[in-house]
Amino acid sequence: MYPRSIYEFASLIHDVAHEALGATIDVGHVVQALELDDLRRPRPTKKFIKRLNEVKVELTELLGAKVFHVHLHGLNPETMRDHCHPDTGVLDFAKIFGALDETGYEGMLSFELEMRPVKRAIRRARKYMLGFLN
Repeated sequence: MYPRSIYEFASLIHDVAHEALGATIDVGHVVQALELDDLRRPRPTKKFIKRLNEVKVELTELLGAKVFHVHLHGLNPETMRDHCHPDTGVLDFAKIFGALDETGYEGMLSFELEMRPVKRAIRRARKYMLGFLN
């Protein structure tokens, strides 16, 4: 994520002010946001995970209609490694999808999964995510 601050990132996207420029919300890359630095530890704490979810919502709200794409996956609760099943319990997808709804997002959602077997991983992720797409 560059710039690392969600505020600077959103400002950059808005300042360019071109209709063809938008942003991707990648639920894993936000882990590197500057706004989480004071909570970053070798192992994630409950406070870090709570703030992580808040930062994802804040970024979505800051970008608003400039969100063009969303990458969905889970984060490993021990390491914060991304591209695992979204049902790991780290990410609050209800809040993330709520923020997307508030912005009027109707764009593409894509899974980023590094799990095998691939078809089973996709089916599991799809089944879990359908619960948030009412």
